[in-house]
Amino acid sequence: MRKAKLWLMPLCLFLFAGCSSDSKQDESFGVAQSMKMVADTQRGSAEYLAYEHRITVRLARESIEAGFNRLVDYCGQDRAHQCTVLHASVNTGDYARASLRMRLAPAGVEPLIAQAAETGDLNARAMDVEDLQTAVADNSKRMDMLIQYQSRLQALEKESAADVDALIRVAGELARVQSDIEYAQGEKAALMQRIQMDIVNISLEPERYGSFFEPIAEAASGFGENLSNAIAFAITGVAYSMPWLVLLIFLIWLVRKFWLRRHTG
Repeated sequence: MRKAKLWLMPLCLFLFAGCSSDSKQDESFGVAQSMKMVADTQRGSAEYLAYEHRITVRLARESIEAGFNRLVDYCGQDRAHQCTVLHASVNTGDYARASLRMRLAPAGVEPLIAQAAETGDLNARAMDVEDLQTAVADNSKRMDMLIQYQSRLQALEKESAADVDALIRVAGELARVQSDIEYAQGEKAALMQRIQMDIVNISLEPERYGSFFEPIAEAASGFGENLSNAIAFAITGVAYSMPWLVLLIFLIWLVRKFWLRRHTG
């Protein structure tokens, strides 16, 4: 009976770990579904909303670079959702971490986040929404005003065909208005791209210590480097203090000399 209990303990631990892993996956799936539901609901009710997603994935320190490369490759191959890497940074070594900023169509957000979650443990997720309706409306008003002004200038240009000076001034103003129209069109294109495409920020961070002895082992591995740095700081401190030490000795000598002269006199 006792042997049976001993055999059951590993089995229970195994089942508990499996249940824990399944519950964590179910929780991540539930969060993803909630985020998607919020985004889909708002996209249907508001036209000019821009979405930005932020996730944090924790994984083994030595796996951060591989996870970073995997996500970069995935984005490069995701032509269907026009995925573009806007920013990328990766650090290796003791302070290993990586970050990515990507732009892609809304339909590609969840597959990208799922791909990131496969590299490690999805630790945090957030979504920011910016309402660009006012910016789009202001841009449209400015475009209408510029186009109307351009039409009046073109009519004035025809009327001023006999007056060379007036024609030159009108042509110069037309060139300026055309430049303003092109700039406003560029602003509108940038606004519409921000609305039609989502931004995803991914942070890859090292997982926390998995055992009691891991931080001790890490400190022991850096003992030599830390010792050399401490010696270097001590030498630097002595070098900085040398002039002040000489000055202090000189002041003590002056005070002692003055004191002896006063008492002997």
